[in-house]
Amino acid sequence: RWLAGLISLAVFGISHMGLYGLSRALIVPAAVGAVLTGLYLWRRNLPACILMHAMLDGIFLVVAPALAHAN
Repeated sequence: RWLAGLISLAVFGISHMGLYGLSRALIVPAAVGAVLTGLYLWRRNLPACILMHAMLDGIFLVVAPALAHAN
């Protein structure tokens, strides 16, 4: 299980390199991915992890830029 989690986390990180490149900004999605992977391995609740990912994307990719643009 843990090996599968590490492979999944690596794929998650690589998939975000297109947006962030190989920079320090990649630390945030990698950390979130690590937390979500750990949460899934602990609780086995994929829908909860998917919902958390969607909520975080909504906050950081929609709400935060909209608030920054409003100012």
